[in-house]
Amino acid sequence: MITDARNSSQVAARIETHTLILGGGTVGLFLGVLLSRSKIPVLVIESGGRVPQTDRNNEIGTSIGKVHSGVQLGRTFGLGGTSTLWGGQLAEFDSSDLTMPGREWPITHTELTQLYQSVYEMFDMAPLPVQEYRALFGGETIEDECIERFFTHWLRQPNFAALFKSDISANTNLSIILNLTATEVLFDSYTARSVVALSSDGRKVEIAAKNIVAACGTIENSRFFLSTQRQERIPWSRNNNIGCYFQDHLGGKVASVEIHNEQKLREYFENCFAHSHKLQPKLRLTNKGRMRTGIGMSGALSFDSELTSSFQNLKSLVKAVRSGVSYSTYQSLPSDLRRLGFALFPIMLRYLRDRRVLAFYDKSIEFYVQAEQKPLPDSRIRLESQERQRDGLFKALLDWRISGDEIAAIREFSMLADGYLDRRGIGRLRIFDEILNNDLSALNRLEDTYHQCGGLCMSVSPSLGVVDTDCRVWNTRNVFVAGASVFPTSSHANCTLTALALTFRLASKLSNTK
Repeated sequence: MITDARNSSQVAARIETHTLILGGGTVGLFLGVLLSRSKIPVLVIESGGRVPQTDRNNEIGTSIGKVHSGVQLGRTFGLGGTSTLWGGQLAEFDSSDLTMPGREWPITHTELTQLYQSVYEMFDMAPLPVQEYRALFGGETIEDECIERFFTHWLRQPNFAALFKSDISANTNLSIILNLTATEVLFDSYTARSVVALSSDGRKVEIAAKNIVAACGTIENSRFFLSTQRQERIPWSRNNNIGCYFQDHLGGKVASVEIHNEQKLREYFENCFAHSHKLQPKLRLTNKGRMRTGIGMSGALSFDSELTSSFQNLKSLVKAVRSGVSYSTYQSLPSDLRRLGFALFPIMLRYLRDRRVLAFYDKSIEFYVQAEQKPLPDSRIRLESQERQRDGLFKALLDWRISGDEIAAIREFSMLADGYLDRRGIGRLRIFDEILNNDLSALNRLEDTYHQCGGLCMSVSPSLGVVDTDCRVWNTRNVFVAGASVFPTSSHANCTLTALALTFRLASKLSNTK
């Protein structure tokens, strides 16, 4: 059931529930569905409306330090949240991602792998071992010590509001209130008894709950805890770790590709389908390779064509029809179809015959790298001013900082990728000079990838982080955090799958607090 906080006849001034979830985006909806399917009454409050919007980003967050476009472009407010923007790509963390010296995760990779399988089952996915994919797509037999090909999986429906539409409309244990933002938490000693929330038209609503979970997204989670930190008698008032160790992946093109064997290149690196799910072949460091670079790294071939913009427009249209949310228009459809007309037959033939996505690259092929950011305590989220914004919280200030050590690691990874392609007769990389020379100006070529992590990191003690191994906020009994904001490190991989895995873990623990 969905209601609107601006309507007093729908939403009372005081509400009681078992579990209150702050945020109706990717993680908030996932957690709400998991708990409600376990017969636990759940209330999700979302500060946006039914249709996610990006127009509020500027008024509630800004950035300094290295330019971070994701503050403005990589977030939405509304039902489904940022799941309405992403493509649905799922990638797993490696065991070495959890063991960076000084930033170790307080959970094991074995447990995380088991949680991945639980998430896949939720999405009706059954990934094969990576060796089988390598043999199936390209017949790969050579193994390298430091670099390997792997495959990311893509959801058929990335918009979680559409994916869980039946739960949202029919599960009586799941309620959602729109246009409502949590602004205060009221405590009895170390137990939160209720949350005070503000509607977008200024109404106050108090919600009593047995458990409270912040699932607003990385920046909004820190913004909420920093804003409420200014309350009197709040358990996290003296925790100076809130907002620290903000991270995002560094992404960018670092080399051009010289092709030696086009057929083999296509077999190895064109997108493919298995069990009705799209896969994307990429390269990544092995655990041994990770020891050489110190940080995680992955890379993919980027195919550029005169038809790229038309393909993107058509993909956006298909996505809009499937999910019900559109960030493009239909006006370009006739011209896009005319431009793509000659390409449609070979695209269909390649898909039907080989279950591959035919890549066009009449302009160029380049090598795109996604690098883990080395965690820094001074890379952090703060509050910009003493004035509350319209939603009742203070404006966030993101101070994104990069060590610069990433450039040497990218150079090492690019050289390993060059050797990988050469040994298989596929081609060679022409690595850009600033990368080869370890020139820090290469940082200007690299941008954030909207993979925001950290700020409320998991730790083994209150002095080292914000939440414990159960994602419970230190010094509280019933306040939790869900999402990538609890990550101590960010890996080479997109963060959503691991965020969902930890959310599944949290749901299991909360299900035992009936």
